[in-house]
Amino acid sequence: MGNLDTNIDPNIPESRDMIAAWVKTVGDKAESQGLEVKSSLEFSTRSERNKSYAKITKFILASANRDQKQAIRDYQGYGVMLIGVTQNEVCGLEDIPEQHNFEDATRGYFGSAIPAYRFISHEFEGKNLLFVIVDPPVNGKEIYICSKEYRSQEKGGDQLRDGAIYCRESTQTIEANSVQVRDMINRLLGGHVDINLDISEIFAGPRVDTDFLKNMYSCPKEKYNESLKRIIGNKESNSLLESRWRIKDPLQHVSVEDMFKAYENDEKRYEECFNRLLEIKLKPAIFSIVNTGTKVLEDPSIEYRFSENVYMVNLKDKEYKCRRFEIFPFMAVPQYYYMMSGALRGVMPSNFAQVGNSRAIVWRPGSISPGQAVTSEEDNIGIFVNGDNVNASVFYRVTDPNLQRPIEGEINVSMINFDPSNIFENVEF
Repeated sequence: MGNLDTNIDPNIPESRDMIAAWVKTVGDKAESQGLEVKSSLEFSTRSERNKSYAKITKFILASANRDQKQAIRDYQGYGVMLIGVTQNEVCGLEDIPEQHNFEDATRGYFGSAIPAYRFISHEFEGKNLLFVIVDPPVNGKEIYICSKEYRSQEKGGDQLRDGAIYCRESTQTIEANSVQVRDMINRLLGGHVDINLDISEIFAGPRVDTDFLKNMYSCPKEKYNESLKRIIGNKESNSLLESRWRIKDPLQHVSVEDMFKAYENDEKRYEECFNRLLEIKLKPAIFSIVNTGTKVLEDPSIEYRFSENVYMVNLKDKEYKCRRFEIFPFMAVPQYYYMMSGALRGVMPSNFAQVGNSRAIVWRPGSISPGQAVTSEEDNIGIFVNGDNVNASVFYRVTDPNLQRPIEGEINVSMINFDPSNIFENVEF
């Protein structure tokens, strides 16, 4: 079978069949923060039963102490322990304990705060399995603390320590460290940090490099060459051509010498002109963040990492009148143009920056209060992702003074196809 979609409810028999089949296929690789697998546990003798109960107790405590947002990624937030299956083998259990017997034997380990859980006996391929299902955690509820000592007589056996706080880290049940305990306390006190991120549609297309741009500009360059010959020919016939002759069009104060120089060295302006083209053609990409936690995000920095290289540009207003020399690198640029503020390249809104990696950008939206939503609409930026393997997944990493550690994850973004290779096919000079 292929990969298992873990967005399923383990309380449903069909879902339990899927989980068991998945574990049989891949074994321990199926384990996650929401699933722990045991090929078998013994319950026949008192000693074996105590050891097995200790493993289950530790898992229940750890699952109940998970972060709500992390937990919801698998099995709709439930913690699942599956006992009786391993890779390529359904072992089954001979003596499945009754839940009330487990409760009676372990009540002291849970103390006054007992997480909601249930034992479910499940038949799979003719064998009886045991599912221990722990209810999804809710941020703001109390921390579940082990309240009694248990020491296995066997070397390396499971131990339960009085006062210990257990949690799930990746596929393991461990005793929480100081950072993890602080996170739990913050969630308990309602001081947790949580966010929702989104990005509107962005543009994506083929890889843009020097060869791509040279090919894109080749057709209009040939047409411009013919136009250039006509202009110069007309001026020569009128005996107006001098080494410092200038065209009288107020938007084209350049000499013939400048025109030839620009035509011969057009590759130097490929990137400049392509950026200007994107500034005119792209639509705004709207980034948004919602503070769904209960603590202020003081100065969040959000790094977005795309699957391929990214052009990020400051879009021009609809009323902006583009001059041809701005988008065609083979046309000469009058000196006064570079004195205009609109001619500056690489000027980004202060809230955005492109970091050293050409696939990553950083957004600093400013302080965000609990419940507040912030967007980048006023920044008016355009995004063009280009490459051979553009993927809709965008990875993010959020840091802030109020975060014990970064929040990381990924979001799927709708990509609009934009292929500029033939954009100048019908241009005339």
